[in-house]
Amino acid sequence: MASVFKGPHFYIEEESSIFKGREKETRDLLYIVEHSDFSVCYAVSGEGKSSLVNAGLCPRLREDGFLPIHIKNIADAENGNFDEFVWKIVKESINDLRKKEKYSGLAMLKMKPKPEDKELYDSVWWKLRTREFRINAFETVIPILIFDQFEEVFNSSKDLSWIDSFFSWLEKLYQDENPIAGDYSGKLQKNFKILFSLRSE
Repeated sequence: MASVFKGPHFYIEEESSIFKGREKETRDLLYIVEHSDFSVCYAVSGEGKSSLVNAGLCPRLREDGFLPIHIKNIADAENGNFDEFVWKIVKESINDLRKKEKYSGLAMLKMKPKPEDKELYDSVWWKLRTREFRINAFETVIPILIFDQFEEVFNSSKDLSWIDSFFSWLEKLYQDENPIAGDYSGKLQKNFKILFSLRSE
């Protein structure tokens, strides 16, 4: 029988059936993520953080009606265009998921009329709050954006101004008040969650 221990390599979600021994940590992280808008999972390098998220957390999230979407390489977002970068990954993830039987009918339905302000309309703030992610006519799911290896924001970013602009973008995404002054939409509640996964050292 092949060993289920992977040494320095992390487990992926498809290997959840052989991911053993971290049930309590999985339950604890699941509770935190499901009861928080923004969450953080951190550990020193080599502690199995990615395995815990991929093979422990993500399958449980799917069982509970959530839709994990991995946002990788955020430091590659050029010119601080985080909305375009993130939404492209979301759409690509949705297209990939539709290849699986469970998600073959996955759709993003627009639940609000188009706002007058184009900047607002193009923002992830608006899109995540005004779209319903639906598997079929009876079942909806809540997207969870997982920023894996989040330390890259500090280690691989171009300069301090890029880091400042990124965290400013995150702050606006967290706030429910309309980030574009003067638009009519006002306050909209979150229809999504975010998990940041990073090394603690």
